[in-house]
Amino acid sequence: MTVLATAGHVDHGKSTFVNFLTGQEIDRLKEEKIRGLTINLGYTYFKYKNTTISIVDVPGHVDYFKNTIAGFSNVDGIIFCIDSLQGWSKQSEEHFQAIRSLEINNIFFILTKIDLLETPVDKDFLEKKLNSEKFINYTIQEFSYKTSDLEEFQKKIANFFKNNTLKNPNSMWIDRSFTKDGIGKVVTGTASIDFDLNNIYHARTNKLLDVKEIRNTENKIKSITSTSRIAISVKKSIQDDLRRGDLLTNKIVFSGQYIFAISKETNSKFHKKGNSRLFIGTTNQFVKRLEIVNASEKNLIFMELPNKVEILENQRMLIQNMVSNDFVGAKVALVSNNKNLVKKFFKQARKNESIDVEKAFTLLPENLTKRSKNYINIGDRYLSKKYLKLITKKVNENINTINSVGVKNYFYNELFIEEQYFDELIQQIDGINIINNQLFVNRNSGIDLEIYQNVIDEISNDLSVKYVDINRFDKESIKELFMNEYLYRVNKNIIISKEHKLQLIDILEKLPDIFDVSEFKEVSKLSRKFAIPYLEFLDKYLYTSKIDSSGKRKKLV
Repeated sequence: MTVLATAGHVDHGKSTFVNFLTGQEIDRLKEEKIRGLTINLGYTYFKYKNTTISIVDVPGHVDYFKNTIAGFSNVDGIIFCIDSLQGWSKQSEEHFQAIRSLEINNIFFILTKIDLLETPVDKDFLEKKLNSEKFINYTIQEFSYKTSDLEEFQKKIANFFKNNTLKNPNSMWIDRSFTKDGIGKVVTGTASIDFDLNNIYHARTNKLLDVKEIRNTENKIKSITSTSRIAISVKKSIQDDLRRGDLLTNKIVFSGQYIFAISKETNSKFHKKGNSRLFIGTTNQFVKRLEIVNASEKNLIFMELPNKVEILENQRMLIQNMVSNDFVGAKVALVSNNKNLVKKFFKQARKNESIDVEKAFTLLPENLTKRSKNYINIGDRYLSKKYLKLITKKVNENINTINSVGVKNYFYNELFIEEQYFDELIQQIDGINIINNQLFVNRNSGIDLEIYQNVIDEISNDLSVKYVDINRFDKESIKELFMNEYLYRVNKNIIISKEHKLQLIDILEKLPDIFDVSEFKEVSKLSRKFAIPYLEFLDKYLYTSKIDSSGKRKKLV
Protein backbone atom coordinates (compact mmCIF):
# COMPACT_ATOMS: atom_id res chain seq x y z
CA MET A 1 0.00 0.00 0.00
CA THR A 2 1.02 3.60 -0.65
CA VAL A 3 -0.48 6.31 1.59
CA LEU A 4 -0.87 9.85 0.25
CA ALA A 5 -2.34 13.04 1.68
CA THR A 6 -3.95 15.88 -0.20
CA ALA A 7 -2.83 19.50 0.20
CA GLY A 8 -3.81 22.89 -1.13
CA HIS A 9 -5.99 25.95 -0.55
CA VAL A 10 -9.64 25.58 0.45
CA ASP A 11 -11.93 25.04 -2.57
CA HIS A 12 -9.02 24.25 -4.92
CA GLY A 13 -10.56 20.88 -5.76
CA LYS A 14 -8.93 18.41 -3.37
CA SER A 15 -12.06 16.51 -2.39
CA THR A 16 -13.38 16.67 -5.95
CA PHE A 17 -10.18 15.10 -7.30
CA VAL A 18 -10.25 12.38 -4.62
CA ASN A 19 -13.90 11.66 -5.48
CA PHE A 20 -12.87 11.39 -9.15
CA LEU A 21 -10.08 8.89 -8.34
CA THR A 22 -12.04 6.71 -5.93
CA GLY A 23 -15.71 7.20 -6.73
CA GLN A 24 -16.30 7.94 -3.03
CA GLU A 25 -17.57 11.08 -1.30
CA ILE A 26 -15.54 11.44 1.89
CA ASP A 27 -16.90 14.62 3.50
CA ARG A 28 -18.83 12.77 6.22
CA LEU A 29 -19.81 15.52 8.65
CA LYS A 30 -23.12 17.35 8.25
CA GLU A 31 -21.31 20.70 8.58
CA GLU A 32 -18.89 19.69 5.82
CA LYS A 33 -21.75 18.97 3.44
CA ILE A 34 -23.58 22.22 4.29
CA ARG A 35 -20.47 24.42 3.97
CA GLY A 36 -18.97 22.55 1.03
CA LEU A 37 -15.52 22.20 2.58
CA THR A 38 -13.51 19.53 4.37
CA ILE A 39 -13.19 20.12 8.12
CA ASN A 40 -11.98 16.78 9.43
CA LEU A 41 -9.70 14.21 7.87
CA GLY A 42 -11.29 11.95 5.27
CA TYR A 43 -9.99 8.54 4.19
CA THR A 44 -10.48 6.48 1.07
CA TYR A 45 -8.52 4.42 -1.46
CA PHE A 46 -8.41 3.08 -4.99
CA LYS A 47 -6.70 0.10 -6.55
CA TYR A 48 -4.62 0.12 -9.68
CA LYS A 49 -3.62 -3.37 -10.82
CA ASN A 50 -1.99 -4.91 -7.71
CA THR A 51 -1.39 -1.58 -5.96
CA THR A 52 -3.60 -0.02 -3.30
CA ILE A 53 -3.37 3.77 -3.02
CA SER A 54 -4.84 5.08 0.24
CA ILE A 55 -5.65 8.79 0.43
CA VAL A 56 -6.00 11.09 3.44
CA ASP A 57 -8.05 14.10 2.37
CA VAL A 58 -7.08 17.08 4.56
CA PRO A 59 -8.85 20.40 5.17
CA GLY A 60 -7.60 23.36 3.17
CA HIS A 61 -9.23 26.08 5.27
CA VAL A 62 -6.88 28.02 7.55
CA ASP A 63 -9.17 27.44 10.55
CA TYR A 64 -8.49 23.69 10.38
CA PHE A 65 -4.74 23.78 9.90
CA LYS A 66 -4.21 21.47 12.91
CA ASN A 67 -6.21 18.78 11.13
CA THR A 68 -4.26 19.41 7.93
CA ILE A 69 -0.88 18.72 9.56
CA ALA A 70 -2.31 15.66 11.35
CA GLY A 71 -3.13 14.21 7.91
CA PHE A 72 0.54 14.39 6.84
CA SER A 73 1.65 11.94 9.57
CA ASN A 74 3.74 9.04 8.14
CA VAL A 75 2.48 9.51 4.55
CA ASP A 76 4.58 8.57 1.51
CA GLY A 77 3.75 11.68 -0.48
CA ILE A 78 1.34 14.49 -1.32
CA ILE A 79 -1.31 15.16 -3.95
CA PHE A 80 -1.17 18.96 -4.11
CA CYS A 81 -4.15 20.66 -5.76
CA ILE A 82 -3.94 24.17 -7.26
CA ASP A 83 -6.93 25.94 -8.78
CA SER A 84 -5.75 26.93 -12.27
CA LEU A 85 -8.06 29.97 -12.15
CA GLN A 86 -6.93 31.32 -8.76
CA GLY A 87 -3.34 30.12 -8.95
CA TRP A 88 -0.89 29.85 -6.06
CA SER A 89 -2.43 31.29 -2.88
CA LYS A 90 -1.30 32.19 0.62
CA GLN A 91 -2.78 28.92 1.85
CA SER A 92 -0.97 27.01 -0.93
CA GLU A 93 2.32 28.50 0.24
CA GLU A 94 1.56 27.64 3.86
CA HIS A 95 0.83 24.01 3.02
CA PHE A 96 3.91 23.80 0.78
CA GLN A 97 6.24 25.17 3.46
CA ALA A 98 4.80 22.76 6.03
CA ILE A 99 5.30 19.81 3.67
CA ARG A 100 8.88 20.78 2.88
CA SER A 101 9.70 21.37 6.56
CA LEU A 102 8.41 17.86 7.30
CA GLU A 103 10.76 16.57 4.56
CA ILE A 104 7.94 15.03 2.53
CA ASN A 105 9.68 15.33 -0.83
CA ASN A 106 7.37 13.44 -3.23
CA ILE A 107 4.66 15.77 -4.50
CA PHE A 108 2.15 15.17 -7.29
CA PHE A 109 0.83 18.61 -8.33
CA ILE A 110 -2.64 18.81 -9.86
CA LEU A 111 -3.75 21.95 -11.71
CA THR A 112 -7.53 21.70 -11.31
CA LYS A 113 -10.51 23.22 -13.22
CA ILE A 114 -8.58 23.62 -16.50
CA ASP A 115 -11.85 23.24 -18.42
CA LEU A 116 -12.85 26.68 -17.10
CA LEU A 117 -9.77 28.38 -18.57
CA GLU A 118 -10.02 30.33 -21.81
CA THR A 119 -6.24 30.18 -22.38
CA PRO A 120 -3.62 27.44 -21.73
CA VAL A 121 -2.69 27.00 -18.08
CA ASP A 122 0.35 28.97 -16.89
CA LYS A 123 2.89 26.63 -15.23
CA ASP A 124 5.89 28.99 -15.31
CA PHE A 125 5.55 30.27 -11.74
CA LEU A 126 5.25 26.78 -10.31
CA GLU A 127 8.12 25.42 -12.43
CA LYS A 128 10.45 28.22 -11.30
CA LYS A 129 9.46 27.74 -7.67
CA LEU A 130 10.02 24.00 -7.74
CA ASN A 131 13.31 24.19 -9.63
CA SER A 132 14.77 26.28 -6.80
CA GLU A 133 13.93 23.58 -4.25
CA LYS A 134 16.50 20.92 -3.34
CA PHE A 135 15.70 17.20 -3.07
CA ILE A 136 12.11 17.57 -4.25
CA ASN A 137 10.62 14.91 -6.54
CA TYR A 138 7.58 16.26 -8.38
CA THR A 139 5.34 16.15 -11.41
CA ILE A 140 2.71 18.66 -12.63
CA GLN A 141 -0.50 17.38 -14.20
CA GLU A 142 -3.60 19.14 -15.55
CA PHE A 143 -7.05 17.98 -14.46
CA SER A 144 -10.65 18.48 -15.51
CA TYR A 145 -13.45 16.64 -13.70
CA LYS A 146 -15.39 16.59 -16.99
CA THR A 147 -12.75 15.46 -19.49
CA SER A 148 -9.81 13.79 -17.67
CA ASP A 149 -9.33 10.04 -18.00
CA LEU A 150 -9.71 8.15 -14.69
CA GLU A 151 -7.50 5.16 -15.51
CA GLU A 152 -4.76 7.41 -16.89
CA PHE A 153 -4.64 9.42 -13.66
CA GLN A 154 -4.69 6.32 -11.47
CA LYS A 155 -1.79 4.92 -13.50
CA LYS A 156 0.22 8.17 -13.23
CA ILE A 157 -0.21 8.34 -9.46
CA ALA A 158 0.60 4.64 -8.92
CA ASN A 159 3.75 4.91 -11.07
CA PHE A 160 4.94 8.23 -9.60
CA PHE A 161 4.85 6.95 -6.02
CA LYS A 162 5.93 3.39 -6.89
CA ASN A 163 9.37 3.47 -5.25
CA ASN A 164 9.08 6.43 -2.91
CA THR A 165 8.18 5.01 0.50
CA LEU A 166 9.54 7.26 3.26
CA LYS A 167 11.44 5.86 6.24
CA ASN A 168 9.90 6.88 9.57
CA PRO A 169 10.29 5.58 13.15
CA ASN A 170 8.12 2.55 13.88
CA SER A 171 4.88 4.27 14.75
CA MET A 172 1.22 4.94 14.17
CA TRP A 173 -0.39 8.15 15.41
CA ILE A 174 -4.09 7.74 16.13
CA ASP A 175 -6.15 10.10 13.98
CA ARG A 176 -9.59 8.65 14.72
CA SER A 177 -10.99 6.86 17.76
CA PHE A 178 -14.59 5.68 17.75
CA THR A 179 -16.94 2.92 18.91
CA LYS A 180 -18.62 0.69 16.35
CA ASP A 181 -21.70 -1.42 17.15
CA GLY A 182 -20.86 -5.08 17.53
CA ILE A 183 -17.11 -4.39 17.39
CA GLY A 184 -16.30 -1.91 20.15
CA LYS A 185 -13.46 0.63 20.20
CA VAL A 186 -11.62 1.13 16.89
CA VAL A 187 -8.63 3.39 16.28
CA THR A 188 -7.19 4.30 12.88
CA GLY A 189 -4.00 5.87 11.59
CA THR A 190 -1.14 5.65 9.11
CA ALA A 191 1.40 3.01 10.15
CA SER A 192 5.05 3.36 9.10
CA ILE A 193 6.65 0.76 6.85
CA ASP A 194 8.36 -1.30 9.62
CA PHE A 195 5.52 -1.13 12.15
CA ASP A 196 5.19 -4.50 13.92
CA LEU A 197 1.50 -5.35 14.27
CA ASN A 198 2.21 -8.11 16.79
CA ASN A 199 3.95 -5.88 19.35
CA ILE A 200 2.03 -2.62 19.74
CA TYR A 201 2.50 -0.35 22.76
CA HIS A 202 0.25 2.54 23.70
CA ALA A 203 2.92 5.16 24.44
CA ARG A 204 0.92 7.26 26.90
CA THR A 205 0.34 4.30 29.26
CA ASN A 206 3.23 2.09 28.07
CA LYS A 207 0.81 -0.84 27.93
CA LEU A 208 0.72 -3.50 25.23
CA LEU A 209 -2.47 -3.21 23.19
CA ASP A 210 -4.91 -6.07 23.64
CA VAL A 211 -5.91 -6.37 19.98
CA LYS A 212 -8.97 -8.15 18.58
CA GLU A 213 -8.11 -7.67 14.92
CA ILE A 214 -6.39 -5.29 12.49
CA ARG A 215 -7.75 -4.38 9.08
CA ASN A 216 -6.12 -2.84 6.03
CA THR A 217 -8.98 -1.51 3.80
CA GLU A 218 -11.40 -4.46 3.77
CA ASN A 219 -8.91 -7.21 4.72
CA LYS A 220 -7.83 -8.65 8.08
CA ILE A 221 -4.04 -8.50 8.35
CA LYS A 222 -1.28 -9.67 10.71
CA SER A 223 1.67 -7.78 9.20
CA ILE A 224 2.55 -4.97 6.80
CA THR A 225 5.44 -4.46 4.38
CA SER A 226 4.74 -0.84 3.42
CA THR A 227 3.26 2.35 4.81
CA SER A 228 -0.39 1.45 5.46
CA ARG A 229 -3.71 2.83 6.57
CA ILE A 230 -4.92 0.46 9.28
CA ALA A 231 -7.85 0.13 11.69
CA ILE A 232 -7.22 -1.60 15.03
CA SER A 233 -10.09 -3.11 16.99
CA VAL A 234 -9.11 -3.34 20.67
CA LYS A 235 -10.47 -5.32 23.59
CA LYS A 236 -12.58 -3.66 26.26
CA SER A 237 -9.87 -3.50 28.96
CA ILE A 238 -8.12 -0.49 27.40
CA GLN A 239 -10.84 1.18 25.35
CA ASP A 240 -11.09 4.28 27.52
CA ASP A 241 -7.33 4.94 27.31
CA LEU A 242 -7.16 5.49 23.54
CA ARG A 243 -7.80 8.83 21.89
CA ARG A 244 -6.83 10.89 18.86
CA GLY A 245 -3.28 12.22 19.06
CA ASP A 246 -1.96 9.17 20.93
CA LEU A 247 1.16 7.41 19.71
CA LEU A 248 1.31 3.67 19.09
CA THR A 249 4.76 2.17 18.73
CA ASN A 250 6.78 -1.04 19.12
CA LYS A 251 8.66 -0.21 22.31
CA ILE A 252 8.23 1.57 25.60
CA VAL A 253 8.53 5.33 25.13
CA PHE A 254 9.40 7.80 27.88
CA SER A 255 7.50 11.08 27.87
CA GLY A 256 9.16 14.43 28.42
CA GLN A 257 8.53 18.14 28.73
CA TYR A 258 11.86 19.20 27.19
CA ILE A 259 12.59 18.35 23.56
CA PHE A 260 15.93 18.74 21.79
CA ALA A 261 15.54 18.46 18.02
CA ILE A 262 17.88 18.72 15.04
CA SER A 263 17.01 21.05 12.18
CA LYS A 264 18.66 21.36 8.77
CA GLU A 265 17.28 24.86 8.40
CA THR A 266 19.20 27.96 9.50
CA ASN A 267 18.23 30.23 12.37
CA SER A 268 17.45 33.10 9.99
CA LYS A 269 14.52 31.20 8.45
CA PHE A 270 12.52 31.14 11.65
CA HIS A 271 11.50 33.89 14.05
CA LYS A 272 11.65 32.85 17.69
CA LYS A 273 9.63 35.81 18.96
CA GLY A 274 5.91 35.29 19.34
CA ASN A 275 3.85 32.22 20.15
CA SER A 276 4.86 28.96 18.48
CA ARG A 277 2.98 25.70 18.06
CA LEU A 278 4.58 22.28 17.78
CA PHE A 279 2.98 19.65 15.54
CA ILE A 280 3.96 16.00 16.09
CA GLY A 281 2.11 13.18 14.36
CA THR A 282 -1.58 13.85 14.95
CA THR A 283 -1.14 15.96 18.08
CA ASN A 284 0.06 19.49 18.79
CA GLN A 285 0.93 21.79 21.67
CA PHE A 286 1.83 25.42 22.17
CA VAL A 287 5.53 25.86 22.94
CA LYS A 288 6.29 27.45 26.30
CA ARG A 289 9.91 28.28 25.42
CA LEU A 290 11.89 27.90 22.20
CA GLU A 291 15.62 28.42 21.56
CA ILE A 292 17.80 27.60 18.56
CA VAL A 293 21.43 26.79 19.34
CA ASN A 294 24.40 25.81 17.20
CA ALA A 295 25.55 22.43 18.49
CA SER A 296 28.49 20.52 17.02
CA GLU A 297 27.79 21.82 13.50
CA LYS A 298 24.05 21.18 13.82
CA ASN A 299 21.15 23.50 14.52
CA LEU A 300 19.64 22.25 17.76
CA ILE A 301 16.16 23.45 18.66
CA PHE A 302 15.21 23.37 22.33
CA MET A 303 11.53 23.40 23.27
CA GLU A 304 9.88 23.45 26.67
CA LEU A 305 6.26 22.30 26.48
CA PRO A 306 3.45 22.96 28.95
CA ASN A 307 2.66 19.22 29.03
CA LYS A 308 4.74 16.08 28.65
CA VAL A 309 4.63 14.39 25.26
CA GLU A 310 5.39 10.81 24.19
CA ILE A 311 7.66 10.86 21.17
CA LEU A 312 10.23 8.76 19.33
CA GLU A 313 13.74 9.77 18.37
CA ASN A 314 14.03 10.80 14.70
CA GLN A 315 10.32 11.65 14.65
CA ARG A 316 9.69 14.47 12.17
CA MET A 317 8.05 17.55 13.67
CA LEU A 318 6.85 20.93 12.50
CA ILE A 319 7.06 24.20 14.43
CA GLN A 320 4.88 27.14 13.36
CA ASN A 321 5.35 30.71 14.53
CA MET A 322 1.76 31.83 15.05
CA VAL A 323 2.60 35.52 14.57
CA SER A 324 4.87 35.57 11.50
CA ASN A 325 3.49 32.25 10.14
CA ASP A 326 7.03 30.95 9.60
CA PHE A 327 7.75 27.22 9.70
CA VAL A 328 10.76 25.19 10.70
CA GLY A 329 11.08 21.41 10.51
CA ALA A 330 13.17 19.21 12.77
CA LYS A 331 13.77 15.64 13.94
CA VAL A 332 13.71 14.64 17.59
CA ALA A 333 17.18 14.09 19.06
CA LEU A 334 16.16 13.37 22.65
CA VAL A 335 13.41 14.02 25.19
CA SER A 336 13.99 14.77 28.88
CA ASN A 337 12.41 15.98 32.11
CA ASN A 338 15.76 16.86 33.69
CA LYS A 339 15.80 20.53 34.72
CA ASN A 340 19.48 20.37 35.64
CA LEU A 341 20.31 19.19 32.13
CA VAL A 342 18.50 22.22 30.69
CA LYS A 343 20.32 24.58 33.09
CA LYS A 344 23.73 23.21 32.12
CA PHE A 345 22.83 23.24 28.43
CA PHE A 346 22.04 26.96 28.46
CA LYS A 347 24.93 27.78 30.78
CA GLN A 348 27.21 26.27 28.14
CA ALA A 349 25.31 28.06 25.35
CA ARG A 350 25.86 31.46 26.99
CA LYS A 351 29.61 30.85 27.22
CA ASN A 352 30.25 29.41 23.76
CA GLU A 353 29.17 30.01 20.19
CA SER A 354 28.58 26.28 19.74
CA ILE A 355 27.42 23.63 22.22
CA ASP A 356 29.58 20.52 22.77
CA VAL A 357 26.82 17.91 22.80
CA GLU A 358 28.99 15.29 24.54
CA LYS A 359 29.47 17.54 27.55
CA ALA A 360 25.92 18.81 27.45
CA PHE A 361 24.13 15.44 27.32
CA THR A 362 26.68 12.75 28.44
CA LEU A 363 24.79 9.89 26.73
CA LEU A 364 23.97 10.69 23.12
CA PRO A 365 21.37 9.37 20.71
CA GLU A 366 22.84 8.18 17.43
CA ASN A 367 21.70 11.29 15.54
CA LEU A 368 23.93 13.51 17.72
CA THR A 369 27.12 11.43 17.48
CA LYS A 370 30.12 12.33 15.36
CA ARG A 371 31.06 9.56 12.96
CA SER A 372 34.77 10.24 13.36
CA LYS A 373 34.64 9.70 17.14
CA ASN A 374 35.05 6.48 19.10
CA TYR A 375 32.00 5.57 21.16
CA ILE A 376 30.81 2.77 23.38
CA ASN A 377 27.20 1.64 23.59
CA ILE A 378 25.26 2.19 26.80
CA GLY A 379 21.88 0.63 26.03
CA ASP A 380 20.51 2.55 23.04
CA ARG A 381 22.81 5.53 23.74
CA TYR A 382 26.41 6.37 22.90
CA LEU A 383 29.20 7.62 25.17
CA SER A 384 32.50 8.89 23.79
CA LYS A 385 35.53 7.05 25.17
CA LYS A 386 37.14 10.39 25.96
CA TYR A 387 34.17 11.48 28.08
CA LEU A 388 34.04 8.08 29.80
CA LYS A 389 37.52 8.81 31.21
CA LEU A 390 36.28 12.13 32.61
CA ILE A 391 33.24 10.45 34.18
CA THR A 392 35.41 7.70 35.66
CA LYS A 393 37.68 10.29 37.26
CA LYS A 394 34.75 12.30 38.58
CA VAL A 395 33.05 9.25 40.09
CA ASN A 396 36.22 7.97 41.79
CA GLU A 397 36.93 11.40 43.26
CA ASN A 398 33.40 11.81 44.64
CA ILE A 399 32.47 8.40 46.11
CA ASN A 400 31.47 9.86 49.51
CA THR A 401 29.48 12.69 47.96
CA ILE A 402 27.69 10.29 45.61
CA ASN A 403 26.79 7.94 48.43
CA SER A 404 25.57 10.77 50.65
CA VAL A 405 22.99 11.84 48.04
CA GLY A 406 22.46 8.41 46.46
CA VAL A 407 23.74 7.12 43.14
CA LYS A 408 20.44 7.72 41.33
CA ASN A 409 20.23 11.36 42.37
CA TYR A 410 23.88 12.09 41.60
CA PHE A 411 23.90 10.45 38.20
CA TYR A 412 20.62 12.09 37.21
CA ASN A 413 21.32 15.61 38.53
CA GLU A 414 25.07 15.86 37.91
CA LEU A 415 25.71 13.56 34.93
CA PHE A 416 22.18 13.66 33.40
CA ILE A 417 21.95 9.89 33.14
CA GLU A 418 18.59 8.13 33.43
CA GLU A 419 18.23 5.22 35.83
CA GLN A 420 17.84 2.61 33.07
CA TYR A 421 21.46 3.27 32.00
CA PHE A 422 23.12 3.07 35.47
CA ASP A 423 24.12 -0.57 35.49
CA GLU A 424 25.63 -0.60 31.99
CA LEU A 425 27.57 2.60 32.62
CA ILE A 426 29.01 1.37 35.93
CA GLN A 427 30.22 -1.79 34.18
CA GLN A 428 32.50 0.49 32.13
CA ILE A 429 34.16 1.89 35.30
CA ASP A 430 36.67 -0.59 36.71
CA GLY A 431 36.40 -1.47 40.40
CA ILE A 432 33.00 0.16 40.98
CA ASN A 433 29.68 -1.52 41.79
CA ILE A 434 26.19 -0.27 42.68
CA ILE A 435 24.38 -1.97 45.56
CA ASN A 436 21.22 -0.49 47.09
CA ASN A 437 21.79 2.91 45.47
CA GLN A 438 25.34 3.12 46.88
CA LEU A 439 28.73 2.92 45.13
CA PHE A 440 31.26 0.38 46.31
CA VAL A 441 34.93 0.48 45.38
CA ASN A 442 36.21 -3.06 44.98
CA ARG A 443 39.90 -2.23 45.43
CA ASN A 444 40.32 -4.77 48.25
CA SER A 445 40.47 -8.27 46.78
CA GLY A 446 39.13 -9.63 50.08
CA ILE A 447 35.74 -7.95 49.62
CA ASP A 448 33.14 -10.30 48.15
CA LEU A 449 30.35 -8.01 46.93
CA GLU A 450 28.18 -10.94 45.90
CA ILE A 451 28.05 -12.24 49.48
CA TYR A 452 27.50 -8.69 50.71
CA GLN A 453 24.50 -8.35 48.40
CA ASN A 454 23.10 -11.69 49.58
CA VAL A 455 23.41 -10.65 53.23
CA ILE A 456 21.67 -7.28 52.83
CA ASP A 457 18.95 -8.88 50.70
CA GLU A 458 18.09 -10.98 53.75
CA ILE A 459 18.41 -8.07 56.17
CA SER A 460 15.97 -5.83 54.18
CA ASN A 461 16.43 -2.18 53.23
CA ASP A 462 14.64 -0.45 56.08
CA LEU A 463 15.92 -0.13 59.66
CA SER A 464 13.50 -2.72 61.03
CA VAL A 465 15.96 -5.35 59.90
CA LYS A 466 15.46 -9.10 59.96
CA TYR A 467 17.74 -11.55 61.71
CA VAL A 468 20.34 -13.10 59.40
CA ASP A 469 22.45 -16.15 60.23
CA ILE A 470 25.88 -15.10 58.91
CA ASN A 471 27.34 -18.49 59.77
CA ARG A 472 25.77 -19.78 56.56
CA PHE A 473 28.21 -17.66 54.53
CA ASP A 474 31.93 -17.99 53.95
CA LYS A 475 33.62 -17.07 57.24
CA GLU A 476 36.57 -15.14 55.74
CA SER A 477 34.35 -13.15 53.39
CA ILE A 478 32.05 -12.11 56.24
CA LYS A 479 35.10 -11.15 58.32
CA GLU A 480 36.36 -8.86 55.53
CA LEU A 481 32.96 -7.21 55.28
CA PHE A 482 32.96 -6.37 59.00
CA MET A 483 36.62 -5.24 59.00
CA ASN A 484 36.06 -2.90 56.06
CA GLU A 485 32.82 -1.54 57.61
CA TYR A 486 30.49 -2.88 54.95
CA LEU A 487 28.61 -4.63 57.78
CA TYR A 488 28.12 -3.67 61.45
CA ARG A 489 26.95 -5.74 64.42
CA VAL A 490 24.56 -3.71 66.56
CA ASN A 491 23.83 -6.57 68.98
CA LYS A 492 23.63 -10.35 68.77
CA ASN A 493 20.36 -10.19 66.81
CA ILE A 494 20.88 -7.05 64.71
CA ILE A 495 23.34 -6.76 61.84
CA ILE A 496 23.17 -3.75 59.54
CA SER A 497 24.92 -2.51 56.40
CA LYS A 498 26.70 0.75 55.69
CA GLU A 499 23.51 1.96 53.97
CA HIS A 500 21.58 1.44 57.22
CA LYS A 501 24.22 3.45 59.04
CA LEU A 502 23.64 6.31 56.58
CA GLN A 503 19.92 6.11 57.30
CA LEU A 504 20.62 6.52 61.02
CA ILE A 505 22.78 9.56 60.32
CA ASP A 506 19.95 11.06 58.23
CA ILE A 507 17.59 10.60 61.20
CA LEU A 508 20.06 12.37 63.49
CA GLU A 509 20.09 15.40 61.18
CA LYS A 510 16.33 15.77 61.69
CA LEU A 511 16.62 15.77 65.49
CA PRO A 512 17.49 18.70 67.80
CA ASP A 513 21.01 18.91 69.24
CA ILE A 514 19.70 17.34 72.49
CA PHE A 515 16.96 14.73 72.19
CA ASP A 516 15.44 11.85 74.09
CA VAL A 517 14.43 8.29 73.21
CA SER A 518 10.82 9.18 72.43
CA GLU A 519 11.91 11.86 69.95
CA PHE A 520 14.25 9.39 68.26
CA LYS A 521 11.44 6.81 68.05
CA GLU A 522 9.02 9.39 66.59
CA VAL A 523 11.39 10.53 63.82
CA SER A 524 12.73 7.05 63.02
CA LYS A 525 9.31 5.30 63.24
CA LEU A 526 11.11 2.49 65.11
CA SER A 527 9.93 0.42 68.05
CA ARG A 528 11.91 0.33 71.32
CA LYS A 529 13.26 -3.09 70.19
CA PHE A 530 15.34 -1.29 67.56
CA ALA A 531 15.56 2.27 68.91
CA ILE A 532 17.61 1.47 72.03
CA PRO A 533 20.21 -0.76 70.27
CA TYR A 534 20.61 1.83 67.49
CA LEU A 535 21.14 4.65 69.97
CA GLU A 536 23.79 2.59 71.74
CA PHE A 537 25.37 1.89 68.34
CA LEU A 538 25.49 5.65 67.60
CA ASP A 539 27.06 6.24 71.00
CA LYS A 540 29.73 3.62 70.24
CA TYR A 541 30.70 5.30 66.96
CA LEU A 542 30.68 8.78 68.57
CA TYR A 543 27.76 10.20 66.63
CA THR A 544 25.89 10.74 69.92
CA SER A 545 26.64 10.80 73.65
CA LYS A 546 24.30 9.81 76.49
CA ILE A 547 24.01 12.68 78.97
CA ASP A 548 21.70 11.31 81.69
CA SER A 549 20.07 8.14 83.00
CA SER A 550 16.75 8.95 81.27
CA GLY A 551 18.35 8.27 77.90
CA LYS A 552 18.79 11.87 76.73
CA ARG A 553 21.56 12.34 74.22
CA LYS A 554 23.41 15.10 72.47
CA LYS A 555 24.64 15.00 68.91
CA LEU A 556 28.39 15.02 68.44
CA VAL A 557 28.37 15.59 64.68
